[in-house]
Amino acid sequence: AGAYILTSLAMTSLTKYAASVWRFPGSSLLLLVECIATVVALLVQAPRERPYRPWSGSILRHLPLVTLSKALNMYLSFVAMKRTSLPVYNVLKRLQPVYALLQDWMIRGASATGWEAGGIAMMCLGTVITGIGDLDFDVVGYLVALAAAACQSLYLVLARHAQDNVTGLTHVDLLFYTAFYNCAIF
Repeated sequence: AGAYILTSLAMTSLTKYAASVWRFPGSSLLLLVECIATVVALLVQAPRERPYRPWSGSILRHLPLVTLSKALNMYLSFVAMKRTSLPVYNVLKRLQPVYALLQDWMIRGASATGWEAGGIAMMCLGTVITGIGDLDFDVVGYLVALAAAACQSLYLVLARHAQDNVTGLTHVDLLFYTAFYNCAIF
């Protein structure tokens, strides 16, 4: 968990730096590099007894929408980082559970408890407070960040749906397959 948090913080900070300070010319190139790095890193660590099967019928049947939602999330996040500050971007992306609640109910039939709904309402309130206090408020940046959060939650819900339907599909497998297929998109 600690390595995931550190990696997430590093990737977000480096992407923001590349988008804002370096004025990186093309988001697709940066996203492609991130996908290739993910594929290579996971291939190096792949267990020999259980290799990745990117052309397997069950994988190809269940992962196209997962991959597209991940690609949209990555691209929209890059655009949002250009238009908002990093703290505001992180607050807006934390609204992902709001979307996940509805999407999980629509796709998988899952429902939230009252405590979960209350927690999500508190996150929404925190986002509104952030927006009111944002001196560099950019409506387009906010809308793009909210769309990115929707795509992120769609990715997570569809990934869980794929795991429900493909025996033995792990979260690491999903990282590999979405990065592998996104290399063709970016």
